[in-house]
Amino acid sequence: SFNINETAEYDGVNYTVTNVEYSNGSEWDTPASGKQYVIVTIKIENNSDSKISYNVYDWKMLNSQGQEDDETITTIDSDTNLSSGDLAVGGTKTGTIVFEEPKDETSLKLEYYSNSLFDENLTFEIVIK
Repeated sequence: SFNINETAEYDGVNYTVTNVEYSNGSEWDTPASGKQYVIVTIKIENNSDSKISYNVYDWKMLNSQGQEDDETITTIDSDTNLSSGDLAVGGTKTGTIVFEEPKDETSLKLEYYSNSLFDENLTFEIVIK
């Protein structure tokens, strides 16, 4: 378990949550009633000896109700979204992932799954709140 601005290292790759923002959306894009957007900025640094793939769907947000939420599709981070792709050896990628969570949420943990399609156990988590 890691905190914001602490680096989690997995298979030679560093993952750091560098910023968390909360938003009520914009005039054209708002979360559901009683919820807010949680915008997480993640920095990925490939210090391994081979190319890696990254994917926004490898990340989930766990709240105090035990709900694991996937990324929320929104325009709020259209310019900064982490998206997916490959990262060459020595490469760095910084991007955002948006989740929709209750405004009064007391516990949020960002969970990373090294293979979101086949892995049922999380690789590591970062405490957001």
